[in-house]
Amino acid sequence: MLFRRDGRLEEASWDEAFAEIEAFFCLVMFGTNDIILGLDPDASAQDLEYIVTTARDFYRMYPIITTIPPQRRFSETQYRKDQTEALNARIIEMAIINNVPYIDTYTAFMQHPEGWLTLTEDIKGNHPSPLGHQVIAGLFEEKVLELPPAVPENPYESVKSRSSATIEWSANEEFDFSHYFIEFGYSRRSLNRKATTPNNYYRFIPPPLASPFDFKIYFRIQSLDKDGNASQFTAIKEIEFD
Repeated sequence: MLFRRDGRLEEASWDEAFAEIEAFFCLVMFGTNDIILGLDPDASAQDLEYIVTTARDFYRMYPIITTIPPQRRFSETQYRKDQTEALNARIIEMAIINNVPYIDTYTAFMQHPEGWLTLTEDIKGNHPSPLGHQVIAGLFEEKVLELPPAVPENPYESVKSRSSATIEWSANEEFDFSHYFIEFGYSRRSLNRKATTPNNYYRFIPPPLASPFDFKIYFRIQSLDKDGNASQFTAIKEIEFD
């Protein structure tokens, strides 16, 4: 692939490119050139699957993929239209199987009130026009806003004494992050107490009548964004006071 480094385009593998990027979301549109070259849609979908699972599973990114838009040239030949639609069907299938969020740029272009030709450039017809880019950006924005935030990561005891314990975790970096919600209790089966905090830490204090020896607090944490979307909870963790 071509990767931009210091303003220059360089050839790099996907792993090399990902290693150079610090990002939370990974937005991927892939396959238009494969259609132009007449490549097999199944092979293209497999390549896309490698990209998104690598971004998600090894580089901790949140991938969102899209179907590819129509090309102005495919109005001249049914073959390219069929291949584009075949690849897009495989992209959607792959996204569903791998639980990867996706947007359907192709359908949005084809159903646009001004017609899909207005959404492609005039010269080659393989790239979106400025209006086409606005449509794609809007679809990605809607998907980003509806996704739940990331699960809090790496909770650990940063400060502990006989009378309190402070738990910290990695800060959520999403632009629409709101706060953390904490469920805790004195039994793993009964997390019946609640707390919220905008910070990536929380101070737990045992109840006044608790025994100072071998007393435990159990807790789990989730993230919420400004629209009220919630992440999954962390696994239940425990703090032992001794």
